[in-house]
Amino acid sequence: MKVKALKNFAHSKSEQGFRSYGEVFNCDKEEVEKLNSLHDEPLVEIVEEIPDDKTSTDETDAADKKSKKPRNSKKTKSSDGDSDAVSDGEDE
Repeated sequence: MKVKALKNFAHSKSEQGFRSYGEVFNCDKEEVEKLNSLHDEPLVEIVEEIPDDKTSTDETDAADKKSKKPRNSKKTKSSDGDSDAVSDGEDE
């Protein structure tokens, strides 16, 4: 589900390690309950509920983006055959 931070707070599941007031991010229902039970006042409010099978976290989205290879990448030959060097084709 999408939630909005109601105040600044430290959040280990964020790439920066914190959430800023007004920041909208994805997390699951358990995380919302955990965040809102930490203090007297809630830290987040639900902006949009997404069916469970389609819910993803920011970290999952970031990991998916990092794992994708560039479209124009090619393996280059090396003299000893041990390298997995990648070229963007611009040096050729």
